[in-house]
Amino acid sequence: MKKQTAEDREPIDSNLYQQPMTDYVGFIWYWLPLLAYAGIIALLSSLSTPRIHLATLANVFLVVPSDQFTTINDKLVHITEYTILGLLTYRAIQYSWGNKLGPFSAFLTIILVAFYGVIDEIHQWFIPLRNMESMDLMADILGGLIGMSIWEWALTLPAVRLFDKQLHQTWESIKTMTATKS
Repeated sequence: MKKQTAEDREPIDSNLYQQPMTDYVGFIWYWLPLLAYAGIIALLSSLSTPRIHLATLANVFLVVPSDQFTTINDKLVHITEYTILGLLTYRAIQYSWGNKLGPFSAFLTIILVAFYGVIDEIHQWFIPLRNMESMDLMADILGGLIGMSIWEWALTLPAVRLFDKQLHQTWESIKTMTATKS
């Protein structure tokens, strides 16, 4: 058998060795809000007296009485903030891996929200005047489930579905345009 030389080999498609193009627009629209919101949760968790800080912010930016924040149940606050986190997490996972993961994306969302809740509770254990509570973690997980359900429900609305579809088409055309430039 004859030894193969460089001239005998088929040419290698150079595109196979290029790094895949990064989807900056998708990152900015789907992942950046999630990361920013997770940072806000971490910031609020690092405060020894978050209700006092929230009341101060409310007095500066909103027309809300400062004693309003002292009457809100702590578990309701956890459910609300983790509902938003669950919605943003599920939305980002659906955008990035929705078709590949299928129903596993819902499970992954709950795992990630629960993991972040555990990290948040452990973090609060080290903050003066704060403590770690298992009921807070349960409220976090419930909030994540609610947020994921809200996003699933929102996608049944024609306006949201149309907006989401148009965003995907716009990003695909942006990716195509930037791919042809390089």
